[in-house]
Amino acid sequence: MTSEKYATTEESAAAIRQLSDADHQKLLLAARFWHAQRKALQIQGIVPEDLLSQAYLTTLAGHRRWRRSVSLVKHLSQCMRSISGHMLEHGKAELTGKTELRKIAIVHDWPASESTVEGQVSAREEIENIRRLFADDKQAIEVLLKRATGMEAEEIRAEMSLSSMHYATISRRILRKLTSFVN
Repeated sequence: MTSEKYATTEESAAAIRQLSDADHQKLLLAARFWHAQRKALQIQGIVPEDLLSQAYLTTLAGHRRWRRSVSLVKHLSQCMRSISGHMLEHGKAELTGKTELRKIAIVHDWPASESTVEGQVSAREEIENIRRLFADDKQAIEVLLKRATGMEAEEIRAEMSLSSMHYATISRRILRKLTSFVN
């Protein structure tokens, strides 16, 4: 009975192949968000696209099973969250190589070059989409922009004169909005 709750690897592969460009862009945004949350990944040379590729791979390999009641985009976003946390916990990244990244690109009929994937959405368009998403929340956009420059939570709190509780509340609002955008 529980196996009916989860898609097979073949069904997952078919669904991944059918992701739209808009879905892919949402996933890239989620990858950038989870990457920005884990500064240690940046030090290790991990880029957001690595998280997305790893989410595809673990789903296609059946290591992270896709629950049918959850959208595939949400599943992949949560995979990236889990993967980035796991990498942080273990202090090192264990990513599949460039060959696997190319295989994923072929499965999706997307370009294999990371620079081409990054070029699909210009930075200005992405920033504008985020600004629109957070147009009614000036504190959240300010926190996001500071995170994007590499500032740590303590630095942001000090600069914006925020208590740890207020900063945590803003972070949860950001997470909820990004999660609803990805879904």
